[in-house]
Amino acid sequence: MHRTVTREAWRNAMQTRFDAYAFSDSSKHGDTSGRAGLADVELEILQEQLAFAKQQRNRATAACSLPPEVLGSIFSLAQAGWSPHGTSAKNEIVDQDDTSATFKTNYSMGWMCILHVCSSWRQVALTTLELWDELHCLDVHPQYIPTLLARSRLLPLTLVVDGKDLLLDEVKEPLPSRSWLCLSVFRRTAGITFVNVSDHHLSPWLKKLCHPMPQLRRLDITGQPTEEQSDESGPALPVDLFSREAPELTHVRLVDVGFSWTSALFARTIVLLSLTFNATCLTNRTIAESMPTLQQFSQIISSLTALEELELQAVFPVISPTGTDAYTIEFPRCFTKLALHAEDDFIKPCFSLLKHTTFPSQAIVTIDILTVEDFQPDVPALILQLFGPVDTAIPRELWLSRYSIGMQYIDRPQEDIITGRLTGSFDSWTLFNMAVGGRGFYLHQGNDDNDLPSLVSYLPTLPLRTLRTVTCASDSACFLTSPRVWLSTFKVAQDVENVSVEYDGALHLFEALAEMDDMGHFMLFPSLKMLALHTSKDTEKDEVGTVELRSTLEVAITEFLLRRREQDTPVKVLVQYQMAEWDVWDRIEDLVHDDVEGF
Repeated sequence: MHRTVTREAWRNAMQTRFDAYAFSDSSKHGDTSGRAGLADVELEILQEQLAFAKQQRNRATAACSLPPEVLGSIFSLAQAGWSPHGTSAKNEIVDQDDTSATFKTNYSMGWMCILHVCSSWRQVALTTLELWDELHCLDVHPQYIPTLLARSRLLPLTLVVDGKDLLLDEVKEPLPSRSWLCLSVFRRTAGITFVNVSDHHLSPWLKKLCHPMPQLRRLDITGQPTEEQSDESGPALPVDLFSREAPELTHVRLVDVGFSWTSALFARTIVLLSLTFNATCLTNRTIAESMPTLQQFSQIISSLTALEELELQAVFPVISPTGTDAYTIEFPRCFTKLALHAEDDFIKPCFSLLKHTTFPSQAIVTIDILTVEDFQPDVPALILQLFGPVDTAIPRELWLSRYSIGMQYIDRPQEDIITGRLTGSFDSWTLFNMAVGGRGFYLHQGNDDNDLPSLVSYLPTLPLRTLRTVTCASDSACFLTSPRVWLSTFKVAQDVENVSVEYDGALHLFEALAEMDDMGHFMLFPSLKMLALHTSKDTEKDEVGTVELRSTLEVAITEFLLRRREQDTPVKVLVQYQMAEWDVWDRIEDLVHDDVEGF
């Protein structure tokens, strides 16, 4: 019915419009060609209005009727995980004399596909300028870059240069860059990121960063050196970087990119500074030229009054031949994080720096050392400096693995800590839930087949008497090889209330927790209140060896829990959800009359 009525209404409307140009009305509209021309205009306008009609139709849908504020938020979420993306494919052409290759890049629009959904969406997207303030320079066709730049008007820009899927290692010809590496763009650039860009493309692009950037806040550049370049010069920032004018610069992160200690990188506004070379020797000329003198390093770091985080890898002051330099590194009160990473040739410069550094008490400090040499003589002094004296330091938490030790020095709720992810030796320190003033030390010395002591062997040199929580990674159990070792290692840790450990590696711990002295006092962790047990996803419960081990573990944990309950010091057991359905917990609950909770 509605279709019939609608058809008749439009028929009448069009007939009314076109009747005026009918041939019988010649006296009013002149000759025939003139009337036909006017009718053609009516027809053109009618066809143009078809798009308008479709727009009006879309107003009947819920998606096209959302408020602009809601649409803008939805588009921002889509943009975050759906960026434009370029992908290159290689086509080899073989003839009798030579083989050549051509590269074709296909571009996907990503979140910008929403511009073609309906006119209201397009209008909202184009008028929400914040959607256009991030330009993925290599992931959109070069001819569209001016259009995308114009859509952000004069808002501060973030330039993202990511060559992940563009085969840039093989493409030797220069890539179009003048539309985004130019003064007009630099005037309003607030952030620059280069990543996955081969050095032969990156080097000439970095040379163009010599214009003033008055709004620049973040600089993040990662080089991509090859093994063939190990002894050659790599990409480096120009000495006249930003024409020495970047007054808003706060975050700098450089990886395998050379720089000068006299450049505009080290503005007083810097909040985060990360300088990294993934190298183990000084043969690369770019690395050697990026090493500061003692005086430069001391003066520059001490001048960064807003500095909160400093990360250095293979970037340390050059040791003076006389070894008598007197300098002190002073960090501002706002400083919160120091991360040092050294391998092989860079270990001595790193230690020289540490001798002249006082760690701020509120800062998280992590030190990673990797060396094929025997590092034992230097470990005690470093442990003392990092974790504090045995008698006066007051740590609350200890995290332990084969290659790592971590300590926290503040009181905080522990159940979420011990039931969190059980991190391993090779996990990043960012996964360790570090608290204010936390300390971390990673040491991998020698080869795996060398007979060198593990980091666990240095536990007696740590301040353990004030600990409240002990967390042991799975690989630490290999070095706590008997109940006696547990008892002797943690003899002074009488106040420990919480322990987190992997269940399959906890046999000797359970046996030690049941030990009592002649006075009837528990010898290991007498104040223990909570035990969190984790499991490895790779462990198969039905393997013969595993079944036998689990039987032994059940005997040991049951004995220690019964003994603790008999002495009116019951222990709350928490188990990871992957193992919460094991029958052993029902049997233990019946024996010790305590619930075993999952997490």
